[in-house]
Amino acid sequence: VSALCLGAIKPQEKPPAAAARDGIRREITEGIRFVVRDPFLRTLACFGALGNLALNGIQAVQTVFLVRDVHLDGGAVGLVFAAVSTGGLAGVWAAGRIVRRFGTARGLLLSYLVVAPGIVLLPFAGSGLPLPVSVLGWALGVGGVVTANVISSSFSQSYCPPEMLGRVRASSSTVNYGAIPVGALLGGYLGEALGTRGTIWIMAGVLVTANLVLLVSPIRALRDFPQRAEAPRTDA
Repeated sequence: VSALCLGAIKPQEKPPAAAARDGIRREITEGIRFVVRDPFLRTLACFGALGNLALNGIQAVQTVFLVRDVHLDGGAVGLVFAAVSTGGLAGVWAAGRIVRRFGTARGLLLSYLVVAPGIVLLPFAGSGLPLPVSVLGWALGVGGVVTANVISSSFSQSYCPPEMLGRVRASSSTVNYGAIPVGALLGGYLGEALGTRGTIWIMAGVLVTANLVLLVSPIRALRDFPQRAEAPRTDA
């Protein structure tokens, strides 16, 4: 389905003009410098890293948690994951509508600060809350993360100067995706040391606490993200 959707896209754009290459090290340095200096890209990269660390820490123990702590069989675990996945589909569907209603910056804050914390209901599963309620909170959390990802990725693509987009995305992705194996390893270690429920509590807390990165950034005062970044500086 993904291949068919991508194949149906008919881009109307000219290839970029050929430019002299400055060397891979210089280009990497320029991409890192651009992200570090820009308050919006820097904020999103740092928040994304913390979010990926927390989410992958949860994913490292979630199946064991559902089997050993919530006492679900294999089929029930599959149904839980299927239900949670609908939150991601809903997040994709809702992204455009949220942006039109609230704006890009406020839409991202709404997704992360209001919807995504629903994942804190997950560790209550089988202890304090009915499983469907916890699964609903989990699905809402996933939906909030997906919606915010759509908004932030669209912002980066429209905001960065075209000649810098590849370098900026590579720099941001290195920070974001580099946190994934760290979160998975940390989740596995904590799961062994503290148990799966305690690990999910900690990682959910990290995800919620990461919102402070957004609240202390310029994003909190905006309705919409700016349209275009300033041209990159050429000084060393």
